[in-house]
Amino acid sequence: MQRGAYEAVYLGRPVITSNFDLLRRHTSIVIVEHNLDLVLALADRVFALERGAVFHEGPAAPLLSDLDYRKKILWL
Repeated sequence: MQRGAYEAVYLGRPVITSNFDLLRRHTSIVIVEHNLDLVLALADRVFALERGAVFHEGPAAPLLSDLDYRKKILWL
């Protein structure tokens, strides 16, 4: 199998909990997940999509720490 520039890899829970910080220093990681608190805790930046279009882009920290801001941006 020929590898392209992008490769999807399943990172099971043991990899995420033990090696995520090391991995993220050297690699850009795209997380597709519905557990918003988990994603916001792991991410530096967030791109929120609706029907395939980006409707929000920005740092993850404010969305994690400020629930009013999260409701305003993400309609939750």
